[in-house]
Amino acid sequence: MTELDHVDPSWAVQREQAEMLAASTIIPAAYQGKPSDIITAALYGREIGMGPVTALSHINIIQGKATLSAEGMVAVVRAAGHSITGKSSPHGARVHGRRRDNGDEMTLEFTEADRARAGLNTKPWQQYPKAMFWARAVSQLCRELFPDVLSGLSYIAEEIGGEAHPADLAHSPTEIEPTGPRLETIRGELNDLSPERRSAVRIQMRNRELPESIDMMTSDELDEMEAIVGDAGAGAFDEPFPITDAELVDE
Repeated sequence: MTELDHVDPSWAVQREQAEMLAASTIIPAAYQGKPSDIITAALYGREIGMGPVTALSHINIIQGKATLSAEGMVAVVRAAGHSITGKSSPHGARVHGRRRDNGDEMTLEFTEADRARAGLNTKPWQQYPKAMFWARAVSQLCRELFPDVLSGLSYIAEEIGGEAHPADLAHSPTEIEPTGPRLETIRGELNDLSPERRSAVRIQMRNRELPESIDMMTSDELDEMEAIVGDAGAGAFDEPFPITDAELVDE
């Protein structure tokens, strides 16, 4: 027995359990043969309300730093009574968070432009772009809005040089609500507009701080978008609304 075993007899039990788990082939490969890492992950998991087995499925130790899968972040935040919703596509993700205690809210996007700036073009990004966009958006939101809930576990492995977490690659991001038919209707109405009126719609979207893509809009934002398109079709934004040559590019 070690000195620590004498101070806390439960430590000997934990160490024995960790050694048994480390010899198992049904735990993540990153923990096989590493009882010390298993104990570390279990202790981190305890801090955020995760059981030891769940912790091994969502916590990775990368270069001595503990990271948490985006799926794990969402689960912990929701278990604390807060809210995370959002949607993702192969071209970007948009997430919204709301705290239960003080009502603070935040909406955050991770876009193609963000991906390009970060130079993200690894195999997971090529194969699972929807899931990877979601994971990045979630981790950034959690760092900003829920740092106390995650006790420092607010980075996904990829952000600090590790591999994308399998739990995130297998995750299908939830949508705020099914909006497919509405999106197709709005797209059809946009296509029916003249280039000048479509340009006016884009200006209105920027002025009202709506997402650049309707795929990333919440239900309330789609309501606003439908109104803008309807007004544009009725000529509400025709001259003297200022439309520059630059606004007509790619029309």
